[in-house]
This record gives sequence, C-alpha cells and structure tokens, in this order.
Amino acid sequence: MNDKRLCTGAAGLAAYAAAGAVGLQLLTELARQNSLPALLGWLPGHLLPFLAGALVLGLALAGLALLTRRLWPGLLAVGLALFAGSYAGFFKQAYRGDPLLPADLLLARDAAGIMEGLDLRPTWSLAAFGVVLAVACWLLRRERLCLPGRRAALAGVGLTAAAAVWAGVCFGPGASLLGLEPQAGEPGALYDKGGFTAGFLTYLCRIQPQKPAGYSADAARQALAQLPADDSPASTPDIVVVMMESYYHLDNYPGLTGCEDLTANYDRLAAEGVSGCYYSDKYSGGTADMEFGALTGFSTAFLPEGVVPYMQYVASREQFPAYPAWLQSLGYRTIAIHPFDGDIYSRTDAYRAMGFDTFVDRDSMTHTDLAGQYIADAAAAAELIDQYQAAAQDGPVFLHMVTMQNHIPNLPEEYPADSRVQASLPGLDDYYQGSLESVATGLRDADEMMKTITDYFRTVDREVIVLFFGDHQTAIGQQGGVELLDVTGGLEGLSGWQLRRATHRVPYLMWSNRGCDEAGSTAGSFPSYLLLPAFLEKMDAPMTGWMHWLAQSRQLLGGVTGRWQLDSDGQPLTDPTQEQTSLLRTQQILQYARMFDGTVSGDPRW
Repeated sequence: MNDKRLCTGAAGLAAYAAAGAVGLQLLTELARQNSLPALLGWLPGHLLPFLAGALVLGLALAGLALLTRRLWPGLLAVGLALFAGSYAGFFKQAYRGDPLLPADLLLARDAAGIMEGLDLRPTWSLAAFGVVLAVACWLLRRERLCLPGRRAALAGVGLTAAAAVWAGVCFGPGASLLGLEPQAGEPGALYDKGGFTAGFLTYLCRIQPQKPAGYSADAARQALAQLPADDSPASTPDIVVVMMESYYHLDNYPGLTGCEDLTANYDRLAAEGVSGCYYSDKYSGGTADMEFGALTGFSTAFLPEGVVPYMQYVASREQFPAYPAWLQSLGYRTIAIHPFDGDIYSRTDAYRAMGFDTFVDRDSMTHTDLAGQYIADAAAAAELIDQYQAAAQDGPVFLHMVTMQNHIPNLPEEYPADSRVQASLPGLDDYYQGSLESVATGLRDADEMMKTITDYFRTVDREVIVLFFGDHQTAIGQQGGVELLDVTGGLEGLSGWQLRRATHRVPYLMWSNRGCDEAGSTAGSFPSYLLLPAFLEKMDAPMTGWMHWLAQSRQLLGGVTGRWQLDSDGQPLTDPTQEQTSLLRTQQILQYARMFDGTVSGDPRW
C-alpha cells in the first residue's frame, strides 16, 4: 500500500518534469541576477526563451527519470549542473564582464590556478538555490516511476526530443523567433535576452568555427593573391614584445589622488616613441586572447565565443602560422618568458607550435623574487635582460614576455605599507581602498619595469625595438560580485560603444634605442590583432605578407572589436562602404584559410 502511494505514473511524470524545469529555471535566473525584483521584472518580457529553456530541461528531467526509475536523481543531476553553472557564471560576470560559456568548461583547471585567493563566497540567491534543491530532492526521495515498457527506449525518445528542441533553438527559425542571435563580443547581451539555459545552449551550438559566407579554397586563393610577397628585410633589429598584466591608466576614477606619478616613465618614453591605446578583446581577464592576436594577427571576433585559441587551435598543432615562426626562417632566436605556470592556457605546447625556440616559465626562471602574490615585474625585467644577453650572441633576437605581478585578486595589504602606493578615492571603505592601492602599486612597478628595460637597451650597440602593451583593464576589489566601478557608478548611463571604450582601452608604447622618426606621435586606436602590424610598420621592421596586408588595411578599416567595425581613426562605423565590407570579408577568408584550411596554408606569403 505504501509503495502504491509513492508510485508515479505518466501524469505525475509530466507534472514533475514541468514543475522541476520551471523551478530550476527560476532558481537559475535568480542566481544570475541576484535580485528577486529584477527577476520578476525581467520574466514577463522574456517568457518565450525562458519557456524554451524550461522545455529542454523538462525533457532532460523526464529522460533521466525514465532511465533511473526515480525522480530525485535526475533533479539532483540537472540541478547541480545548473547550480555549478550559476555559481561560476555569476562570478565570471562579476570579474570578467562575461557570462559562463560552453568553452569555459575546458578551462576549469586553468581557472582554478589563476583564481586562487578571490572572494567567491556564495550570494544569498546561490545559497537559496542550494537549499531549495536539497529540500526538493529530499521530498522526492521515496518516489519511484511506475510505467510499463522499456525505460531505455522511452528515455531515448525523451532525450531525442530534447536534442531536437535544442537544435531548433540553435540552428532553426527558433533562434530568430526567440531573439537568440549572438552578437560578436557581447555574450552577456544574449543571456540577458534568453536567460542562462537558452544562452548557454545557443553558444554550445556555435562552439565550432564557422566558415565565412561563400568560403571555398578558390575564394581563399583569390584572397591570398592580394597579399604582398615577402621580401628579404633590409635590416633585422632585435625585437622585444612585453605584454604587462593588468596594465592600464586609471581613467575611470575621477578624483583619484596619490597616483599622479604612476605613468612617469611611460609618459617620458612616449615622447621618445609612438604611443596610444588599443581595444582589448576582454575585460579583467582573457590574457591569452590578446597575446594570441598580437602574435598572429588573427581576430578573436571571427572565432567562436569564449574559446581560448591556444588551447583549442594551437597547442595540438605541429606548426601554427605566427610571427615568431616566420622570424625563425630569417635566423632569429625566438624566446618567450612568462613568470607563472607554463601549462596555463597550454602555453608550453602553443609556444612550441608558434615557433619559439625557448620558453622560460616560473619554474625555469633565475630571478623569482615576489611582489605581492606573484613574481615581481622587477624580477621579470632582470630575467628578460639575462635571456637577451645570452641569445644575442647568436644573431638577431625576438623576445616576448608576459608579466604576472598585477594579476587579480589584488587583495588589500598585498604589499607592505612602506612600499605601497597611497592611492585615495573619496568615500571608499577599507576593503576597496586597499584593493585600489594594490592595483596602483602594481601599475607603479610596471612603469618602473619599462624604465629598467629601456635603460638597459640604451646601452646595447645593436638596434632594438620594443613594444609594451597592457593585456586588459582589471576589476578592482570584489565583494559579492561588486567591483569598484560598480561602487563608484563610473559606468552608469554609458551607451554600448561608450561602455566598450571605457572598459577596453589599454595603453601601448612603441620604442627604439635608435630613436623614432615619429617621436611623440600615436599609431591610432585598433584591436589587439593589429598591434604587431602597426608596431612593425612604424619601426620599419621585418613583416610577413600577412602583416603587411593588415597594416595596409588600416588605411581603410581600423579593425573589428566585439560587434563594432572601426574606421581608420578607431571610431565605430555606422554605415560601412562596399569597399570596407569587401575588405572585412577578405580578412575573414584569409584568417579562416590560415587557421583551418590546410589546402592553402603552405603559401610562402603567410
């Protein structure tokens, strides 16, 4: 008798799947928005994508119930997956400005390594999610499914139906109907439209690189014919590229004091060279994206959202088309330095494929003094100088370094009081004040590192050209998903482009120990993949045909950053001309051909 009372039939299964799916959707959206009023205000205007996501979850719950003959295991499995996604997604959005994407699942180990020390305590909405899920599973613990037939077959039907709905949302007219058409560089906008489940599934369908419209091997060859042939360079200067962790100018904080001298060396060197700001691909993270773009000339705007090219496309290759590999053919020694775990973002294998002879990571460095939690920029500069001196005995050198000192979490009192920058911003509590001072101290030390490196190269008899650039801005202080810009309200009321410009502008500096014909000028504003073409052009340095083409294209098209195409002045294009549209299509075709089409990859102009 007791068994009959706890036996669930077809109607009960349908009710369980519907109620469980809607409940999990509500909990997931509550966790994403961390506000009940915001959720209640959002739901009426986004009901269709909300229900589409619930339908997929409901079919999954039904399928798992048919497989296990119980209700609670499926609810627990789906609930835990959504809880974990909500947890990771909330803090990724807080720190990085982007939601959790399918490609992020491949970064779990790397993320754990670089997120240590962050304040990731669950919010009240995440705690509520966990409590409700646990109670629901406990209440269903004795319910069993009582349906005739073969459960595996029924489960297969349910899961197939879920896959069909998913495919319809991702690839069919459902995507347009539900407003789930992604915009490059703005995944958060799609999640805001469709919610976490629909957004995540939509990007899961787009995790593979897509051919540009009209792409073929013949189209690639026609585009390839537009590249200038590589000529033997007249000179082979030593080339040094330094990407500085979280290096930027604190322009978003009016009223900030105590930071007036943080750019003293940058400003002095800018007067001797070429400087400006470029548009970083990411905010407060994603270092490898900017590094990849700079070393290859490839735009991440043409790649699936959230992928890390080093991990997905480079590390597994024997050879990958990149500037260091081409310099090897000219007799350059190619060296990479990164004062952290060499396996983060698969750099060890990626650097090998891109043509680096030597990779010096944290474990193989000679200079390892710490500043805060990481190897100091001063130690990194000493390592760079030592590596250069050793390599320069054998011919021209290409040396690329990524620093680490100013990496998050930038905790208060990370540096001793007697060496910490005394930054001040009115109205801050002790936590945000201390975090601000930690970031400012890292910026000061990066500025000193630029002086150390350029002072050394002034003494070198050979021609040396140096490119410094930050990788991205950084989120200062985090408590419950709230950073300093949220506290100050510095980004309130900004339009899409204004917000992009405020949070993605990062300084660069091009310098030569032989002086610069255009000293004190700027190379303009552009995305990260145009950093090296602009630098090499300004310094009259060796360039591949691809780099030549990219440099020349800047006269008409200033690149692509997120969903924005830029004009030659680095401003958004509102009405691209036919010539600009054709140029962008050619760039997409060339990049796809270089990265993914082996039939044209052997051309010497690469």
